[in-house]
Amino acid sequence: MGLSTGFVPYCESFPLMLTMRFLAGLGAGGLDTGVVCVFSPFWEWGRDSLD
Repeated sequence: MGLSTGFVPYCESFPLMLTMRFLAGLGAGGLDTGVVCVFSPFWEWGRDSLD
């Protein structure tokens, strides 16, 4: 994600920039979904202590 975000200012064409932003967004969305899937059992377990 960091490489694609850092590469965007150096893109010479608009379609290349759109592709790089799409790949960065795809990576960020995949990371977010993975973190939610991994940590959701812990949120259920810790809910009583948050009340």
